[in-house]
Amino acid sequence: MKILFLFACLMSAVAFSLLSIIYGTGKIPGREPDAPVPVSSEEEPLPTDAPASLIPGQETVEKLQEGLREARRAYLQKQADLESKTEEVRQQQKLIALLRQEMEALQGQLEDKVVSLESGEQANLKALADVYARMDPASASTLLMEMKPERSARVLRLIGDRQAAAILNETIAQGDRGAKIAAEWSDIIRRMQSGN
Repeated sequence: MKILFLFACLMSAVAFSLLSIIYGTGKIPGREPDAPVPVSSEEEPLPTDAPASLIPGQETVEKLQEGLREARRAYLQKQADLESKTEEVRQQQKLIALLRQEMEALQGQLEDKVVSLESGEQANLKALADVYARMDPASASTLLMEMKPERSARVLRLIGDRQAAAILNETIAQGDRGAKIAAEWSDIIRRMQSGN
């Protein structure tokens, strides 16, 4: 069985070689060329630059080969373009990763500064709350009404309950505007205590 297979392979190789020779030279090896056919005066002779061919449709095969070469060149160009774009995307991904790292570092620095500012602000608010706690409730109410509601509510939260209640009463006593402000302060203090 192996011998038959080897024989078939050998015969195929010989046949392929013969076909290659015929295709390449346009002549059958071992055969005398035919006598040239006389050209009548009515028929036009073939141009001398046209290749002699014994294989019918050889021009079609050559056109197909040229088409394949063109397609291969286009494929190689597109492959090179794709590799270029892929490298560009890799570079952009590296840049994005670097920018993300920088952004995270800056965000960490910003958070540290915010914590530092908040702790400093908390100390200032505590000192302010101590001053307002010692003041007359009417005067403290008047001053707190002039501040931003968030800041006033934070100060009131740091004042003792009794003094804060007295300040809220004085604020309500100043009319509709005072009642509205006192309600806003109360709502802000409630949100602060619930953590919202």
